[in-house]
Amino acid sequence: MKKLTAALCVVLLMICVFVPGAAAAGPALGATRAYCIIDADTGLVLAQQNMNEELHPASITKVMTLGLACEKAQGNWDDIKLTVTHEDVYSLAGTDSSHIALREGEEVPLTDALYATQMASANDGANLLAEYVGEGTIADGVAKMNARVEELGLAHTHFANPHGISDEDHYTSCYDMAQILRWALEQPGFEQVFTRNEMYTMEPTNVQPVTRYFSQQDKMRIGSSRYYISSILGSKLGYTNTARYSYACLAEQNGVRLICVTMQSELSTDKYNDVRTLLDYAFSTFTGYTDLPAQGITAPLSVVGGGGSLGTVTVSDRRSSDLRRAAAAGQRPDCRRCGGDAGTAGKLCPWLRPGGVRCVHRPRRRKAGEHQRACGCGNFRPA
Repeated sequence: MKKLTAALCVVLLMICVFVPGAAAAGPALGATRAYCIIDADTGLVLAQQNMNEELHPASITKVMTLGLACEKAQGNWDDIKLTVTHEDVYSLAGTDSSHIALREGEEVPLTDALYATQMASANDGANLLAEYVGEGTIADGVAKMNARVEELGLAHTHFANPHGISDEDHYTSCYDMAQILRWALEQPGFEQVFTRNEMYTMEPTNVQPVTRYFSQQDKMRIGSSRYYISSILGSKLGYTNTARYSYACLAEQNGVRLICVTMQSELSTDKYNDVRTLLDYAFSTFTGYTDLPAQGITAPLSVVGGGGSLGTVTVSDRRSSDLRRAAAAGQRPDCRRCGGDAGTAGKLCPWLRPGGVRCVHRPRRRKAGEHQRACGCGNFRPA
């Protein structure tokens, strides 16, 4: 009886961890369209509203651009210089972009490009980083961004550029962006850039004779501001007329680290007030957790929706990171769809991605804000 009870508890826990739609709702916000709060350590969704709705992200897009650049550099920034191309500068003509006045042929240290993109939200800096990441054109960098989206198993994101200027084919969801930020925080040096409060100085270059200064613009991280929130460690702001105000932050209080993403706040004051409401709620409700060792328990779980059964997935108390390590070691975790073959070493079976249910006939690109519906074919797989 005790073993049965334990197994049921594990199944219920896995529903909460791996099926985002099962996450409990938090505060109801009126002036902010969507939000998602996750535990930064585990990725567990703690509160949400419309977290899977596809919306224009604006400059929080740069979280992915910066994360990929930090991953590529592996902390070795000092000796890397990037050369500004014609496309970096002139592709932004007529967009009224935030920029740092990069000039064609300018040689820019990678460190400067990272802090310019984060702190000054420089779109020309983001273009430069995209070329660095893609080892070619801006489009090559964007392809790397979308490839990483696929690798992370995110179903509601597609990037059309590295900076966030609104485009019909450029969208994400609060849940996806929270997971992107969680991944980015694991990359060497990213958290250092993301959380910097001190002014940054960019020295003159081979082309630009002036010294440039960058300061972080988030009023919720400025101690003298009426909107200051002491628990926020780092953040990225976003705004376009189409996207309205978007926000992604890392916050910590009493040892609990949270990631909070909000999208489509009508006014900047709405964003400030709603983020405060969300963090107050989250830190007062979630005070920590106990990491229980895995017992090797697996169980089938029926997935129901749209008035009928959508199939069955297998849940386990093993973490997704454990599964990836097992695959990298050549082990083959059990898979109901491929008969136990979880793929060759270093690659999981495509049916065996924990994290929810996804239809294999899902269109790869959809317009931002489009209402999400299952196609009704009944052919679903773990995502």
